[in-house]
Amino acid sequence: MGVGLLAGLAATLLLCEHELEQNARRDVIRQARLVLDAAETARRDTMDQHQSRSLVMPTPLLPPSEPSFAAYEAVERVRRRHAEFHYTEAVANPVQPGGPDADWEHALIDRFRLQAQLHELVTEAAGGTLLVLARAVRTGGAFQSDGAADGTTRGAGELASVQIVSVPAIVAARQADAVFWPLALKLAGLFIAVFVVLERLYACFVGRPLRELAEISTRVSLGDFDQPEFSDASADDIALLGHAFNRMRRSVTLALRLLTPEPSA
Repeated sequence: MGVGLLAGLAATLLLCEHELEQNARRDVIRQARLVLDAAETARRDTMDQHQSRSLVMPTPLLPPSEPSFAAYEAVERVRRRHAEFHYTEAVANPVQPGGPDADWEHALIDRFRLQAQLHELVTEAAGGTLLVLARAVRTGGAFQSDGAADGTTRGAGELASVQIVSVPAIVAARQADAVFWPLALKLAGLFIAVFVVLERLYACFVGRPLRELAEISTRVSLGDFDQPEFSDASADDIALLGHAFNRMRRSVTLALRLLTPEPSA
């Protein structure tokens, strides 16, 4: 019974650890999405403000760095409380300055370029050490194509850049551990309490009747037929065993009396 409970505890802890890790990763990605939303909002606001000014009076084309700078500024305000989140905007033209520095950033750009309908992507990078949330910035018209992040002019719907929020995977692991170990201690205490209760119930309802039946059987086997019959008012298997033992004892006692000659007068 103890081995079974230990196996159950180990399986429960493994399942809990897996679920907590997945929940922690989802929570980190959810926070990363908030960071990315802040960056995207700042970027769009900068573009909209420039477009509204251009409707009133002719203005030069929006400098390519201005929307990206606004996004970085918005993220920096968020990172004051969440310094583990890193934001970057990888441009789709790697020849331009500010292009992707890492191979996994190149892979993200290629994936967004090949899948035109893909808007957001959650993945791992750097050998699983980073959790990455990436979002495509696509041109929506002539104005946005002129304000592309890499300074090039593109047609509507083309990939201009990729907004990336990355966070070390260890952050999610630490969050999971912070919840797992207190939960593991509570589960271990619960399993110990269940084991103690089951052990007491076994001793009361199984162990005690079996010991009593064994003692009566031993005495009867030694020829002491004056022992009281086994009594158990329950209707479980132990009671059935006791009733069968009582019938066998009565049959043996009767057979011995028939085989034993009566003393002569």
